Amino acid sequence: MLYLAFSEYFFQTSSFAYYTAGAFNKTIAEETYSYFNISTEIFGSIIPEVAKYSVTPYPVMLKLMATETPLISLQPDSFTLEIQGSMEVFAVLPDSTTQSLFTMNITANTSIALNIFNQKLMGSLCLNRLQFSLTHSNVGFFEVSLLENILSYILQTEVIPSANAKLSKGFPLPNLANVTLTRPHITIVQGYVLISTDVHYNH
Repeated sequence: MLYLAFSEYFFQTSSFAYYTAGAFNKTIAEETYSYFNISTEIFGSIIPEVAKYSVTPYPVMLKLMATETPLISLQPDSFTLEIQGSMEVFAVLPDSTTQSLFTMNITANTSIALNIFNQKLMGSLCLNRLQFSLTHSNVGFFEVSLLENILSYILQTEVIPSANAKLSKGFPLPNLANVTLTRPHITIVQGYVLISTDVHYNH
């Protein structure tokens, strides 16, 4: 039996690397979002202030950006990642210029499920909770709770899958000469992830 341990600091360092590489930033535009047409008309049907500001329907572009290094927490049987970010919503005008509608702060609490495949430790995000606050608006003040359902849906269908595609590359486990890890088991405890595994020696 072989035991491998990955500390919370290891994952926090990885989180910082992803953050500095812009892995948590995402631009969503009408031509890249396949579930429905995101437009000022859609937002205007939810927020009257947008309907008054933009009478003519225009496509909408969303720019999401992490504003600080996402925070990792390892507790017994729990691996969470909290992301602090901002989202700016733009109307895309006919001449391809953009006009900012409003900007929001976002706090996303996610959990990470771990698995091992091809000698790599992989993770997948699941969105647990979202919090929004309005930081700037060119359309006037509105209740951000009105947007909770549509923004949660966009994050679930676009942002989380995009993040999981990057996480699917995984972290290579220590490569021991002529050794293959078999039947690995992952346990999350306070402050670290423990992998216990049998090994197969390749002669």
